Amino acid sequence: VMIHLSNGNVCPGKGSKTEAIHTFAGEVAVYLDYRFLVVNEGYTLELWEGSVPPTAEQGGIWGYDLNNEQRWAVVCHTSIGDVPGKASATEAWYAEGESEVGTDDFSFIVVVPSSDVYKENGANYTGQ
Repeated sequence: VMIHLSNGNVCPGKGSKTEAIHTFAGEVAVYLDYRFLVVNEGYTLELWEGSVPPTAEQGGIWGYDLNNEQRWAVVCHTSIGDVPGKASATEAWYAEGESEVGTDDFSFIVVVPSSDVYKENGANYTGQ
């Protein structure tokens, strides 16, 4: 989800039908003003395995946190499985219970044309 923060910024987080969770400075905060990421027909969400954050042209999804720092939507690969989170260029954070946990094992989420669109247009998407 993309959460509308109290300072007017929008930042990636984790959401359910009733609330969204944003981790910041080691704490977990609950927000009620958020939107689910939805992609148009012909597009899909995929994981970006690159070591640098994806640009807008590459389908990157990002916002800004309470300190006005850029944060990307990511999937954190943890010992309890893959969970949604947010990341800087080199580190990601996710909520575990009431705490914020940092990790360097994560993948950026990107929006890319589906394979059907690429077949129609004759393009080759490599993910990089």
